[in-house]
Amino acid sequence: GISTRTDADVDSLRRVPGVARSIPLMFVFGAIERAGGQHSAVVLASTPEIHDIRRRPFEEGRFFTEAERQQRVCVLAHDPKEAAFGSAPAVGRDVRIRGVQFRVVGVLVREEESVFGPGFFANSVYIPIDTARAAFRGGQVNRIVVQTDYRADPDVVVERVRATLRANHGGREDFAILTQRQLLSALYRVFNIVTALLAGISAISLVVAGIGIMNIMLVTVTERTREIGIRKTVGARRADIFAQFLTEAVALSFTGGAIGTLLAAGVCAVLAAATPLKPLVTPGAILLAFGVCFAVGLLFGVAPAMRAARQNPIDALRWE
Repeated sequence: GISTRTDADVDSLRRVPGVARSIPLMFVFGAIERAGGQHSAVVLASTPEIHDIRRRPFEEGRFFTEAERQQRVCVLAHDPKEAAFGSAPAVGRDVRIRGVQFRVVGVLVREEESVFGPGFFANSVYIPIDTARAAFRGGQVNRIVVQTDYRADPDVVVERVRATLRANHGGREDFAILTQRQLLSALYRVFNIVTALLAGISAISLVVAGIGIMNIMLVTVTERTREIGIRKTVGARRADIFAQFLTEAVALSFTGGAIGTLLAAGVCAVLAAATPLKPLVTPGAILLAFGVCFAVGLLFGVAPAMRAARQNPIDALRWE
């Protein structure tokens, strides 16, 4: 999108080598109105080419054509259609936008939700830009959507677009260009930050869990001091005692891991059923979880196991 724009910019960008489409976009602030009341919507005024870029299938009807660029027709996204008409057909019926009557010629299928919600276009209403200018006395172009030719280098085309706009604006760069690559880069940065935060929280949780296992095992060693003394008296070696308590620490960690895996699977099932998120519990993830549990149990079980193995059998037998 380009932030400062005119019709001359739209026309000149169409002539830039590597540009397949240059489409004006105008935002009309207002709600759609029916006898039942008002329903909020994002009203976008543009040319029929805007549908060629998005290529959303239709629930009913069609998109407006070049022949209808000056007619009061509109295309509704699924959400505003449902808000205005419910489950009844909408094509051929009328809605009002800022007091101006428009006839519905098409309804788009429901937008797929993302992790960020239903998205900008889920609540959209499309009208011809020429009609919008005549009806609402506005001539501005809020955005210019530029589609590059699939054979062209996008970076080269961006620089050509930038140079063309500078020439149109007297050498001033009073506009901003935002590409899909930049949007994806920003999205990846957000995901990386979230991943780092989750990794930090997970690491802290593992340390806390490990300390909990170590404390439990230290208490267990203290409570079973006499048992340790008896085992050593009948021939158990230090290595045997060490292995016993280390195994118990790992088993305790595995038990916590199994409970956590079951809870995680349940949460994932709920999220998959109730939200756009589709988390998966894969065998690899389960193996990784139990591998981490083994490592935590092993690491934090060493100190209690060593303490148990070093017990003096005579002192241990005196323990009450």
